[in-house]
Amino acid sequence: MRNKNDQPLENLFDRLSRQFVNATDAEWRSAAEKLLKGKSFEKTLISRTIENISLSPIYGASDVPETFPNANPGEFPFQRGATAGGFFNRNWQIAQEIRANSPRTFNSMLKNDLSRGQNVIHLPLDFATRSAMDPDKVASAENAVPVSRLDDFSAAIDDVDCSKIPFHIYCGVSNIFISAIIAAEFEKHHRNIAELTGNIAADPIGELATTGQLPTSLNNLYNEIASAGKFFAEHRANVRSWMICADKYHNAGADTVQEIAVALATGAEYLRAMLERGFSADAAIRQITFQIAIGGQFFMEVAKLRTLRMLWGNIARAFGVSETAMEMNIHAVTSQWNKTRYDAHVNMLRATTEAMAAIFGGCNSLQVAPYDELLREPDDFSRRIARNIQLILRDESHLDAVIDPAGGAWYIEKLSDELATAAWQKFRQIEKSGGIIEVLETSSLQQEIEKTATERANRLATGKDRLVGTTRYANAKETVEFFEADTNRSILEHRKATLDKNHNVGMQVQIDQSRPIESLMRAAQNGATIGQMREAIRESDDAFPRAKPLQIHRAAEAFEFLRLAVERYSGKQEYPPKVLLLNFGELSEYKPRADFARGFLEVAGLQVTDFAAVTSVENSIGEIAESQPKIVVFCASDERYPDFVAELTTSLKAQHPATVVALAGYPQEHIESFSAAGVDEFIHIRSNIVATLSSLLEKSGII
Repeated sequence: MRNKNDQPLENLFDRLSRQFVNATDAEWRSAAEKLLKGKSFEKTLISRTIENISLSPIYGASDVPETFPNANPGEFPFQRGATAGGFFNRNWQIAQEIRANSPRTFNSMLKNDLSRGQNVIHLPLDFATRSAMDPDKVASAENAVPVSRLDDFSAAIDDVDCSKIPFHIYCGVSNIFISAIIAAEFEKHHRNIAELTGNIAADPIGELATTGQLPTSLNNLYNEIASAGKFFAEHRANVRSWMICADKYHNAGADTVQEIAVALATGAEYLRAMLERGFSADAAIRQITFQIAIGGQFFMEVAKLRTLRMLWGNIARAFGVSETAMEMNIHAVTSQWNKTRYDAHVNMLRATTEAMAAIFGGCNSLQVAPYDELLREPDDFSRRIARNIQLILRDESHLDAVIDPAGGAWYIEKLSDELATAAWQKFRQIEKSGGIIEVLETSSLQQEIEKTATERANRLATGKDRLVGTTRYANAKETVEFFEADTNRSILEHRKATLDKNHNVGMQVQIDQSRPIESLMRAAQNGATIGQMREAIRESDDAFPRAKPLQIHRAAEAFEFLRLAVERYSGKQEYPPKVLLLNFGELSEYKPRADFARGFLEVAGLQVTDFAAVTSVENSIGEIAESQPKIVVFCASDERYPDFVAELTTSLKAQHPATVVALAGYPQEHIESFSAAGVDEFIHIRSNIVATLSSLLEKSGII
């Protein structure tokens, strides 16, 4: 009940506003410059993103251009969401990936997760299934679910009411075979196919980008996917058959502008493909779903989803799509790019931030990766934590109870405007170059993304960006364990044995080209494998596209390589390599540099010890002889270094030539003389962390 003393919000705002003097932007900047005491306003308070967008310390209404759309939620161009009620109309779906190496194991895990908050059947198919190949035709396996025949799918969803739960299944280059198997399962149990919902989708362009090749022509693959889409549409099933996996480009190092532009260009290509195959514009756009990775830059990621919806709305209008059909479906996934093997619990924090950004941005479904997926197969605890992140944000933080929480935020609106301008320009550039296929086949897109990934790596290596626990504040005592080497081999052998037991080798699959899905359904019900179905339907075609594969990797890999090298050395020697800090002068002189050097060296997993208050060269040589370190680091002030560095280094190298000598700092006037005396490396704030640590480890024989 409202208190009689409560005042309307606008009255309260007016009353508070009268207590402060209105200030112009110029006055605020003048006050800020006074506090900076001569430092550059631009260099100190304005930062630039990897997308070359300037971030200001404060934003106001004047920063958002008048041309920027001022629409309500549910209104074109839909940057604020597709519906007026936001999550009140339809909440985001909790679509955690359930990785298992057999259908039965998947089924057990699925039923457990569905009873604990998950509301999507997210079935990750193994490589063989995504390639429409039987297990005996592939050389390796992965921890994902094999669906070689109808019985496998039946086991995966046993005792699960699929008519009430949407699917999320990425099928690789084509979804025709999995679609037929699922439809056959529904028919077998007399279920209405119209009750089937979700994403059972393929992304042949995404597969071309990541693998560098396709098993047949794009024309054949487009025909297959279109057949599945038409089948579901005829049965009034709300199923999307075309997936745009922009996360592949994100995890190769692409920036936000590149991600959006590539997603739009791929979407335009798929729309054209469907229109050529008889779809109406409205029907075609309803067939598409976007899989978008959410990175660690919170506000940028919120703006990314809003911008993507806005620009997709513009493309939809250009294709003649009615506004009632323009709703964009976004499946958000937490980024792989910024996840780490070391200090893996920090991944929980990263995933939480990314999940919040996805929700603030208005995703339709969300997948949060377990924090330990880089170390091992996620266990019950890590899977539960990942799922509970979404439940906490929904049920305790009540993010579902706010319509467009980012709406009206000048910072986000300004970011969205700048992203939209840059991404639209990039999209048009791709289209003018011949479209997404052309820029992949000529490798121009891959080269641009590689350039961005290199810039990202340089920002990490020079300390401009950081990964807590990996590039900064590393725990040098931590070690990690990796998967057993023979796990994949044992999984593959088991799958081959299962196939051999039930394989109808001589089965002939008959295909009615006018009703391909129905033909494949009959074949599946008669026991055909996915490989037999592929051989029956796929036409011979030599026009296989080729492209340079994207280099998908993580930002932390270069740093983790150094950590692993130190761990392996320690294992061989049965003790870790020693690093000794030799500190000279007063505490106030050496402590800042000693602390910096320690943190710098611990990034490589080196365990550092101090020898404080060194009084003489002889004393230093004695300490080195006693501890026998691989690396010695001098720590003092620039003023004190000339007193001892040359003499100590010369003496040390004469008596212990294998010892690597580093100096904390970069005294420019003495670099040449110190290097001539034998100093191997200088550790300072502008050092390239990876290059410097690699050099130290190489010179000390650790790698």
